[in-house]
Amino acid sequence: MSRNIDDYFKKHLGLSPDDAERLHKDYSQQYGQAIEGLVRHHQIDALEYNAKVDDAVPLDDLIKPNAQLRQFLEDIDTSKPHKEMFMKAMREAGVSDVSRCYFIDDSHKNCVGAKDAGWTAIHFVEEGLALPDTPASQHQIRHLEELRSLYPQFFRVRN
Repeated sequence: MSRNIDDYFKKHLGLSPDDAERLHKDYSQQYGQAIEGLVRHHQIDALEYNAKVDDAVPLDDLIKPNAQLRQFLEDIDTSKPHKEMFMKAMREAGVSDVSRCYFIDDSHKNCVGAKDAGWTAIHFVEEGLALPDTPASQHQIRHLEELRSLYPQFFRVRN
């Protein structure tokens, strides 16, 4: 996948291999995904990018049916948005203080579940989608970059 992204940067932005790799890394770090930087700064069509990068990965060749894994996943008794799943995550992470638990998701239900479990929840609502009438959580954001101002303690200070 990373090679597909670098190739896209080279071809569509006319960059050298080193510059393509560097910009890909910069956008991924800054925005969470390279596509966000491409759309913001280069007016790249996200659907065309998806067709050439994401859809170009031969998933049928890489992922094979696994009946044992499927059964295992179907047997999981607890999942988001149930409070038990958030409590299980805390136990497995060795965290007992819910004030140290943060959750970000694009699912309204999952964010409500995290908030109900006492976690700090951030509902990611993509630009262009309507904000819900009832907020799912303490925060709603449109861009991952907004996390820098909400939670500066988690980010390196840039010069």
